[in-house]
Amino acid sequence: MLGPTVVRHYGRAVAVGGPSPRTVLCRLVIANGRFVSIDALVDCLWPHDPPPSARITAQGYLSVLRRTLEPDRAPRQPGRVLVRDGAGYALRLGSRTLDVDQFSRAAAQGRDLLTTGAARSALVRFDVALALWRGRAYADCADHEFVVAESHRLQELRTGALEHRLAALVELGANDTAIAQLRAFLIEHPLRERGWALLAQALYRAGRRGDALAMLREARNRLIDELGVEPGPELAELHRDILDQTLTPRPAAKINGQGAGANAKRTPPQAVGRR
Repeated sequence: MLGPTVVRHYGRAVAVGGPSPRTVLCRLVIANGRFVSIDALVDCLWPHDPPPSARITAQGYLSVLRRTLEPDRAPRQPGRVLVRDGAGYALRLGSRTLDVDQFSRAAAQGRDLLTTGAARSALVRFDVALALWRGRAYADCADHEFVVAESHRLQELRTGALEHRLAALVELGANDTAIAQLRAFLIEHPLRERGWALLAQALYRAGRRGDALAMLREARNRLIDELGVEPGPELAELHRDILDQTLTPRPAAKINGQGAGANAKRTPPQAVGRR
């Protein structure tokens, strides 16, 4: 779901069908195991003017999905993945089936490791988590109303994971790498105070005290101009520490390849329906 919809069966990609079956699959995934009525599926497929055959057509898309998700199911056997009862249809997925769950798990592990000071191990987990993203979340139906809230939630989690990964780089003393990546991050997320704080820390620890103070001034001006607020306590305290030269130094990291995570094993994009 972290990009165009992909379903794998024992590691092999299988056809999901066109946009409509993909939309039905996304709607069922977002329901998170709750039953979705056939009328609700019709509404997400034809939000304004459903055709007279809408319910029958939606049933056909469900049949396509059942064959995709359960290719080994014998005729007339009850579904084990796509199940039905009087309330509608639901997906019964394992805890490691969805790339969304894999991302959330790896990112949470990275945050925990970073909190305990294990920055290098945290960096590996963040790289694993972020490698699962292949594009916009729920890309096949990203403009549908039912997916907007979940898409925004996942994008916010991704941004947080990126920021935590950058914090791990700074903690490791990978200043040059961190500075370059933080500048790119702040172009896309200019109002995230922690990003500015991390950039100022990396500049200071790279021996660029003046540039660090300039970044903090730029952060303050941006927050005042766009939000009408002063920087929060973290930036204010960091400004004092840099002026007083009391910020804790970090030894420069010895990093091979293109970045601190260059040697980390990256997990390829995972399957939506892998079992």
